[in-house]
Amino acid sequence: MMQEFDIDEKLADPADIATRNEMLANHARIARMRIEAESSEQPDIDENGVRYCLDCATAIPEDRITVLPTAVRCVPCAAARERIIKQRRTRGGINADGQAQGIG
Repeated sequence: MMQEFDIDEKLADPADIATRNEMLANHARIARMRIEAESSEQPDIDENGVRYCLDCATAIPEDRITVLPTAVRCVPCAAARERIIKQRRTRGGINADGQAQGIG
């Protein structure tokens, strides 16, 4: 799990300031990677407008699409994918290309 931090906290130690700045940069990079990964995936929609999960090919419920119009996965697959990404992140699993290892 990522460490929580207060970005408004006044820090005197240069090492603490550098650590906080690095953590902020890492959070921003992870957020960018998520947005890029999600925006690059196109939904699988049939001729009737039914959207299917990219991982398990089951129909994504309309309620989920209403709440998350960009959804390309059903709730169980999205949760499983998030768990994998979280595990990679906690073990430093971002490779040199900035991609989460073992995802996809």
